[in-house]
Amino acid sequence: MARKIIKKAYNFNIKKRWYFIALMVFLMTVGIRPDENFDISAQEQEESDADYFVEEGQNAIFPIPTELKENVEFWKKIYAKYTSDEVVIHDGRYMGITYSYLDFAYLKDENLSERNKERIKERKSKEVKDYYKKILIKLSKKDLNVENLSDEEKRVYEMFRSIEDKDKFVMDRRGKRVRAQSGQKDFFIKGIIDSGEYLSEMERIFEEYDLPMELTRLTFVESMFNPYAYSKSGAAGVWQFLKATGKRYLIINNIVDERRDPLLATIAASKFLTKNYESIGNWPLAITAYNHGPNSIIKAMKKTNSTHLPEIINNYNQRRFGFASKNFYAEFLAALDVVNNYKSYFGDISIKQPLKFDVVQIEKSMFLRDIERYCSISKDEIKKLNLALQGDVIDSRVYIPKGFALRIPEGKKEAFYKGFEVITSKYSSKKENKKTEASDKLKEILGDSKGVSF
Repeated sequence: MARKIIKKAYNFNIKKRWYFIALMVFLMTVGIRPDENFDISAQEQEESDADYFVEEGQNAIFPIPTELKENVEFWKKIYAKYTSDEVVIHDGRYMGITYSYLDFAYLKDENLSERNKERIKERKSKEVKDYYKKILIKLSKKDLNVENLSDEEKRVYEMFRSIEDKDKFVMDRRGKRVRAQSGQKDFFIKGIIDSGEYLSEMERIFEEYDLPMELTRLTFVESMFNPYAYSKSGAAGVWQFLKATGKRYLIINNIVDERRDPLLATIAASKFLTKNYESIGNWPLAITAYNHGPNSIIKAMKKTNSTHLPEIINNYNQRRFGFASKNFYAEFLAALDVVNNYKSYFGDISIKQPLKFDVVQIEKSMFLRDIERYCSISKDEIKKLNLALQGDVIDSRVYIPKGFALRIPEGKKEAFYKGFEVITSKYSSKKENKKTEASDKLKEILGDSKGVSF
């Protein structure tokens, strides 16, 4: 009897295996394979859209995912509440949780170098971060007794009470979950003031490329609208183009670096963002691709089988896809709100007027000092209007290159072309003199003979 039961069970298991294998073959042959068909059905799209929250007055082109709402609010505070003298110790996973706040304004009165002040800030911030890391490690233990916690440990424990994740206290693998973030309010206000010189023209460029003009606010996330900004990785200008990406659209060499010119770099950014959107299909991911790279975002979409940014943030575990990339879209939304409503955040600010200039074509390579001398245009005026020109050009160690579109103060075109004739005549005379000197030198060597016999 027992043998019959065992035999029946064996036969049943064999049948189950064959059913399973047949089902897998059928699905692989007929069914949808994520790596081959990445389209999302209308029903899935509706479910995805339901995950987005759009505030009143917010452009629906740039929705706020419900999962990122706390992130956006966090960055609004960084941009509009805390200055660069203040540091927020916060949770990198749950952005709504702030552990501590440090104020280093007292260092302004200390007789210390800026580097030493930064070292003090870094050291103190690290001490506080380490303190809260230890608390999280303690709270993550299975045998935790809440009654035995200190007051500060209980405070942190209570901050997480509404979070249902069973691993909410578990530290990440690289130990970077507890972060120190400096405020940027003072930089943001300066950026708004300085942006007045270029922003309206940048918006016009984006409209010309049929892009939402709100995208120009990415410059605040990238550089706080600082044309002179350089990152540790070598990114430059308000749009923070790296050389490799910038060279696709801009001239970058030791004479001209167009990444530093806000308007030329905006044209490049328009092309880059257009390409991102066309290849990716939605703005949350296309904007994230500006930071992380379009190919990497497409890879993340395929890996997670999703076009929903929060799902990719939660499910795509790749070393390069770190905190900065995951927060880039949230930072953009925060910057967009702060720039568009700056009066409600900062009150009245005296914003600079748009720059007014004429453009002339440099038809012959020339030194800036000659333009200054013969065209009644100062070195400072040229430098301010032509940020793409490198230091050696500004200091007249090398020529302004032929073909360069030089911006000059509005109304000085006539003066420039009058001076240009003088400069051209001067350069031609120098050239003739050099030819004569060379000819005389040759005569000294060869004599007056018109040929040489061998």
